[in-house]
Amino acid sequence: GTDLSKSNLQKSWDHSDAAGLPRFSQVLVPRTAGFAAAWSSLCDVAKERGSVPPLLLDVTMAYVDFVPGELPNEVSVFKDGRCVREVHVLVRRVNGPGLVPPDRVQTSKFCQSIFAEKEERLSRFYAPTSAGSLPDTSALGGANMQLLEHLPGVPL
Repeated sequence: GTDLSKSNLQKSWDHSDAAGLPRFSQVLVPRTAGFAAAWSSLCDVAKERGSVPPLLLDVTMAYVDFVPGELPNEVSVFKDGRCVREVHVLVRRVNGPGLVPPDRVQTSKFCQSIFAEKEERLSRFYAPTSAGSLPDTSALGGANMQLLEHLPGVPL
């Protein structure tokens, strides 16, 4: 995907401003046309085959061990060998827009709502770092969270 560089963040804000959408600082505003088209196609294929509607998995990643305001990037990781200490990954099943046939406007709004949730979670995750504290890892979890090291069959 596209990284969260300053220039890409500015492009995202420009798009948000032009489209009347909220500005995000932890994620880029989604360009929803591709998502809407893909979701529509997946629903069409499922219907043609008489199978269950497609499932949607939402993945949110957050990093520990970087200076507040610094973002992990390809140069720092691959050229400078500066890797983050921890990567937190939230994978959750999201009920799809539920519209059959899918309505592109509603599907786009649905996609935007997922990214608004990501923004809120990541903002909570990183909030303590502005005061020099570690991130709030509970922002990416909840009662049903399972740590990778606690999953059977996952060697660490």
